[in-house]
Amino acid sequence: MKLTSDALHISIDALWDETAEVWSASSKDVFGLFVEAGSIDQLLEQIALVFGDLQTDCTSLTGPVVFQISCRKEKNFLRQFDLKVEHAPKGVTA
Repeated sequence: MKLTSDALHISIDALWDETAEVWSASSKDVFGLFVEAGSIDQLLEQIALVFGDLQTDCTSLTGPVVFQISCRKEKNFLRQFDLKVEHAPKGVTA
């Protein structure tokens, strides 16, 4: 998928909670964004749903959104990886 230059870029931090066995994600770019899920795939789905709702409610968010997600999982050693995901509202192609 091509990342467009006119897309809204959002940085999201995700951290694995070993006790609760969930990924929790938040963003300094989007006030109040907090999502939890049991897997990275579910986390991406939840984030896309949140932004889909935002794009439905806010007419200024009409273009694609690129999420840059920094994921950290700690278990005996630190592992970190970055994901880049582009999300376009329904009916808009990137």
